Amino acid sequence: MMTVAMLALLAVGLLAASAASAAGDAAYVMIGASALLAPFFAVATLVPFKPWGWSVALVAIALGLASAGIVFAVPLMIAWFRPTVKAAFARL
Repeated sequence: MMTVAMLALLAVGLLAASAASAAGDAAYVMIGASALLAPFFAVATLVPFKPWGWSVALVAIALGLASAGIVFAVPLMIAWFRPTVKAAFARL
């Protein structure tokens, strides 16, 4: 979901940057941030069940807390620290 949101943000930033210079530097910051975060969220979705995969996904969830995805990130963060999830990633 966050990958789709970042790709949509990238499209909006490209449109704002090409429409007029009134958007200023904010459009370019939006383009840069979403261009970096979209691939990260795509990779974090497909990490294997290894201890490092749990950490990568945790970082992705934490980044989701700082966006409009907080509605989904908070319950996911709570579930992420459950022993069953940690056991699946061999973190116990």
